[in-house]
Amino acid sequence: MFVLIPSLKTEFLNIPTSIATTRPDEPHARGMTATFFSMLVLAVLYALTYQGGSGLIEGARFGA
Repeated sequence: MFVLIPSLKTEFLNIPTSIATTRPDEPHARGMTATFFSMLVLAVLYALTYQGGSGLIEGARFGA
């Protein structure tokens, strides 16, 4: 995209790339805990609604 639209390159170079400016120092324990809990809930729901058959089809049905 930088070749097709050169103005993107100059705009990108204006953005600071330091990790200190993009990420806070404290860990995201609550977010990681919530993500783990939601994955656990989805795994239990999938196991409860699984009707047998192809895992690909069942996964697509569950995802839809």
